[in-house]
Amino acid sequence: MSLFRSDEMGFYHLIASREYAWEIMNDLGRINSLQFLDLNTHETSFNRPFHNYIKRTDDLEARINTIENYMKRFGEPITRCEDPTFFLKNLHNVLERRNKVERTYLDDVEGEIEARMRSLTDQVGVYENIVQNYNRLVEYKEVLIRTRPYIITGDFGGEMVQPEGPRRDIKFTYLAGVINREDSLRFRRILFRITRGMTWTALIDIEKSQIIPQDQEDPNAFLDPEKIDKRPKTVFLIVYQGGEYGMLKDKLRRICESFGASQ
Repeated sequence: MSLFRSDEMGFYHLIASREYAWEIMNDLGRINSLQFLDLNTHETSFNRPFHNYIKRTDDLEARINTIENYMKRFGEPITRCEDPTFFLKNLHNVLERRNKVERTYLDDVEGEIEARMRSLTDQVGVYENIVQNYNRLVEYKEVLIRTRPYIITGDFGGEMVQPEGPRRDIKFTYLAGVINREDSLRFRRILFRITRGMTWTALIDIEKSQIIPQDQEDPNAFLDPEKIDKRPKTVFLIVYQGGEYGMLKDKLRRICESFGASQ
């Protein structure tokens, strides 16, 4: 603060016992006409008696910010007190009704926030597992529906035809799954380059069902547990010659895993 003040000031040196220091500083802090001077400027913050309290409050603030992020993520309203004077008055009333030493209030706040944080983390973890299981079931359903016409009819667009004659026993193997739509074209190009055109790939976008009205949510929509919104997906069907085991099969599986595709 500047030395130019609107009223005369007095310099006082207060000595208080450690048992009553907390209550005394709280009462002095409610007076808006005081200025505290640091008499231990040579001391580092780690050597000061109140350093542990500052560290604890920083940890509490980090946990509260995490809880707020969860609330924003799930669209829950956040109520804030805009008037600090009103907040401090209510806090003073709460401390008086506790019938305990005021300095122990921080311990109660830490315990309550830690319990709420633990409960919220467990609930979010359960929710994310439910979303993953739900998406996995939707993927299985969509793969069966979208690839069924190709597998039943054997119509591969004329690109792969079983040879006639003595090599009629050659069979095709199918590898199907779901991939993010934004990666589908790149996925097709890499498949062609790695396998040198020895596979046939079909990409079928998962669109909203035609029997569902446009103003209703699709029950088969995929959910992103991080953003809580729909993510467009594409079903892929890879047809190649060979059995369940082989070098080509391993290559295809590694490509699918690199794109995060479910198989």
